[in-house]
Amino acid sequence: IFIRKIKDNGFSAAYAPNATVYWKLRPNLVSTFKKFFIYSQHNVWAGMQQYWHYGILKHHVLYVLFVVLLFSFQIITIDTIVLYAIILICAIYNARGLRYIVLKTELNRNCCSFHINQLVKIPVVASILIFIDLAMYFGLISAKL
Repeated sequence: IFIRKIKDNGFSAAYAPNATVYWKLRPNLVSTFKKFFIYSQHNVWAGMQQYWHYGILKHHVLYVLFVVLLFSFQIITIDTIVLYAIILICAIYNARGLRYIVLKTELNRNCCSFHINQLVKIPVVASILIFIDLAMYFGLISAKL
């Protein structure tokens, strides 16, 4: 929303590889959830769901369709379906966590390569991503009501 207003008012953005940006991280998951809930609501109110909400929703619909497809074979029990769903969710969020860690490593000029010790961060990042996605959905629903 901020960048759109900048461009609408005739300003331009520039790439500055040596620029330093500071921001205050949220102190806990509850605070992070609330912040992304508010971001989500404002994105919906600004009519910008296609840039965040719909992309995440598209992926989650595909996950659900995959689980329904497994269930449709009827040779698999409901317990197995639940197990597959949990494994799928963990795999997807851990893959997203790994992607963010690798991207951050590549963008960080002080770090030359991805280190194996960074693998322990993956479940933490995955957990935060789950919270952010939940906040996005709750914000979407709240803004639509």
